[in-house]
Amino acid sequence: MEKIFNKVNGFIPSLTALAVLFGFLSYMVAYFFIKGVGEGYGVSANIGTQQELIAQGLILSVGLIGKIAIQAFYSIIEQWHMLLVGAGIGICIVIFDVFIKKGAAVGDLSEKAQTYSRYLVGLLIFIYIFIAFPLAAYNKGVATAQKVIENLNEKGCVIESNMWRKCSTITYKKSDVLITLNGLVVDKSGQEITIYLPKEKVLRTFQLPNDAVIERNFVLD
Repeated sequence: MEKIFNKVNGFIPSLTALAVLFGFLSYMVAYFFIKGVGEGYGVSANIGTQQELIAQGLILSVGLIGKIAIQAFYSIIEQWHMLLVGAGIGICIVIFDVFIKKGAAVGDLSEKAQTYSRYLVGLLIFIYIFIAFPLAAYNKGVATAQKVIENLNEKGCVIESNMWRKCSTITYKKSDVLITLNGLVVDKSGQEITIYLPKEKVLRTFQLPNDAVIERNFVLD
């Protein structure tokens, strides 16, 4: 029983470190995805708190991890100089390990070389994941926003989401004249709102009057 407890106690720090790394990766994925969406819409995206980003990153990881991973893989391939550096390091490791193994008097160095090689491979994988995945998430965010805008330009506000219609209707009075705007709300901070109007194909940012009403219809079956 004591051996089991020792193994569990030894495993907990590793599990904690893995959870921290995964939480940080989720944070980075959500941060860059939201930044990408803002870039695609042409606004400064509201990032949110650290807890919100980690939660959003976990959700994104579930829904987009496959696409992000594939895009991350291809983004690394496109950066051919990174591949050359990685290949050069790998070749140097193999050559160094072979020469070390040939020396009978330096067996300990051979084991150390193998250990350092594994550490280096782990470091390269770590760098790949924590650079490629956030960049891929950013590109995915940009593409997602651009796709929405393209669909709005093509179909107008009849385009629907899973539960709610994409467009909102904003109504307010200006000099006793009723103003009605129908478009995609891409950002709202206090009374300031940014809306994309597909008919005019413009992005408009303005201060909402206190009596303004924002409506968004539920998609009926």
